[in-house]
Amino acid sequence: HSKWPVQSNGQPRTKEELVSAVCDAIQNVAQSEECTPEEPIGGRFNDMLQGSRADVALRIFGPDLDKLTELTAKAREIMGSIRGVDEVQEDHLMTPRPGTVIEFRPDKQKLDSVDLHVNDVEQALETAMVGQNVGYYYEQDLRFPIVLRIASPARDSRAGIESTPIELPGGGTIALGKLGHLENTTEVITIGRNNGRRFASAGVFLKDRDLQSFVDEARQKIDAGLKLPPGFHLEWGGQFKNLDRARIKLATILPITLGLIFLILFRTFGSAKQTFLVLLCIPFGLTGSIFALFFRGISFSISAEIGCIALAGIAVLNGTVLVSFFNQLREEGHSVLEAVERGALTRLRPVLMTALVAGIGFLPMALNTGTGAEVQRPLATVVIGGLVTATFLTLLVLPSLYLWMEDRY
Repeated sequence: HSKWPVQSNGQPRTKEELVSAVCDAIQNVAQSEECTPEEPIGGRFNDMLQGSRADVALRIFGPDLDKLTELTAKAREIMGSIRGVDEVQEDHLMTPRPGTVIEFRPDKQKLDSVDLHVNDVEQALETAMVGQNVGYYYEQDLRFPIVLRIASPARDSRAGIESTPIELPGGGTIALGKLGHLENTTEVITIGRNNGRRFASAGVFLKDRDLQSFVDEARQKIDAGLKLPPGFHLEWGGQFKNLDRARIKLATILPITLGLIFLILFRTFGSAKQTFLVLLCIPFGLTGSIFALFFRGISFSISAEIGCIALAGIAVLNGTVLVSFFNQLREEGHSVLEAVERGALTRLRPVLMTALVAGIGFLPMALNTGTGAEVQRPLATVVIGGLVTATFLTLLVLPSLYLWMEDRY
């Protein structure tokens, strides 16, 4: 629509406003359709890894289809009342849902009167409705199947189905409707299975809330408000499951990485206290990262955690530059106080340039609003915010701590 890019006052729409306008337009035209705004890459990866495009997916496993449908509806109601939920949807491909089907019930006496077997009628009906491959058409190196079936107008009406011709053993045909009767029945038309178990799924899309806090609250409310019969159980998935896996990996990798950094610094300085002094630059930077995320209203995520790792490297580098230069000046005969004063002033420009270059490099990512912004913005915000406090505290607090430690010990 020509009015979508701008508001009535002529101001440009934000991304959220434009997406909301598109979804409203789709709902007005096709009320039975659902609109799910998401980034294409993130949605595709969620679909491939977890079988769901939602941020959080709740799967309920159990043998009874009617009970599964009831429990899923109750779960959607509970999760929809939680703060930060943008939309709650059922999984249209995996959730059991009733549908109207046309069922043919053959009359045994009528079949016997024309010497037909029920299998003959089923095969003829399948050919008429679904089609049967009778050959192939070749066009250069392309092969196209030739399918024989009744034309669409006859297949789309009940009268057309009843008039489907069934071949008789002695020659001639008879209409399908004369061999039985058609009924409109309601049956479950989709049944989702995982490892041979039936399940129903509900997907939650979040807005302005982090995954971990939502899942913690949702688990408490689901456990309190959803009573599962024997033989039923729950599983949480979606993007949240990827978050859990990444957190477990980082919980293993981070201690190993910090341990290796400690060993390298200890080998460089030959002093445990100076090694710990340099490692103090990491919490210096994390302070600014937390404040930056808070002021921008960005939730802590895996990308933000990766940004903390990048920030830690820069902070340790600056701390190493200062402490190494202090030691070098002391080896040249300067006192601890002289080494700290001269070293802090001499290394002021290199430390500032290191932080400035890194900060400017991450600035476009921090301001990005296009594709991939949900990953880039937390990472860049953590690095830029952390560099501000890390640089400031490294230049002021680190020299003071070095002077206090070396004079005292």
